[in-house]
Amino acid sequence: MGSSNTIEQQKKENEAFRDYVDEQTASMQTILKTKQDELEKLKAKTFSESHITDQSFLFGGHYQHLETMSEWSLKNVAKIVDAVGGAIFGGPIPKGTQAPSADALKGVATSLAGMEGLIAEAAFAGVQALLGGLTSTTSTSVMSNTTYKQVAPGLFLFMTTVSNKYSHSSFFDNEIINETIYVFSGYSSKQAMEAVAGMQVTQLLLNGYTELATADAGLLVKVTDRLKQLDPTDPNFMATYEQFNKLADTISGKIGQIKIKIDKLHTKVLADSAMTRSSARVAHMLAS
Repeated sequence: MGSSNTIEQQKKENEAFRDYVDEQTASMQTILKTKQDELEKLKAKTFSESHITDQSFLFGGHYQHLETMSEWSLKNVAKIVDAVGGAIFGGPIPKGTQAPSADALKGVATSLAGMEGLIAEAAFAGVQALLGGLTSTTSTSVMSNTTYKQVAPGLFLFMTTVSNKYSHSSFFDNEIINETIYVFSGYSSKQAMEAVAGMQVTQLLLNGYTELATADAGLLVKVTDRLKQLDPTDPNFMATYEQFNKLADTISGKIGQIKIKIDKLHTKVLADSAMTRSSARVAHMLAS
């Protein structure tokens, strides 16, 4: 479990606070089990509809984080995403993540060489979509969502989350605490990788980032609509508003960053194309 410094300090010093958090965490477990079952069904549906029969488990994990709403951000989740992405390309396996086959990870790294940045961006976009699609469960304070993203050709990331907001007058002056549990798993498919094996990495990156920018733009609209639909009479209104507002700001910033990368890739594609035509003309002249 990860916690902000504020909460970690309180847990060390206050046994009553630890008991309170444990009680809240326990209340999330039934919903989490339901979401994990939902995640397994999503995996089967995704591979069936994609006509993939050779899916191979690469990594999976469970991550939990607590922070007060004033501290809430995606920075800690980004660290986990980066660590998992790094493990695919030879880095250490992050704590809380299982990867049964180092050889399988190495094979994927070889097949997707040069696409490290896209994979990290796409995985983070998947987390944004996961949080952007949070909906209420039977409990008004608990929200959940399940989704998947193909973060690169032949590399699938499946995720589910349960998020709970709670507060108590005895702790943090009744400020709302946000506890989020993430469960994720990654799979690879040689079939899907081989389908794009003949394409240049630059073109794959251009296609990937273009799809990512389009998806993020759609997600930004979705999150903005969710902000408009929030009920001001809900006790968690301000906390939920702040969370979705920060998420919208993050997505907007990511779109700007991705557009810069797309422009650079377009320039490279044009330069490579010009170089290819020039080489062809020289070869033709020499042949003549």
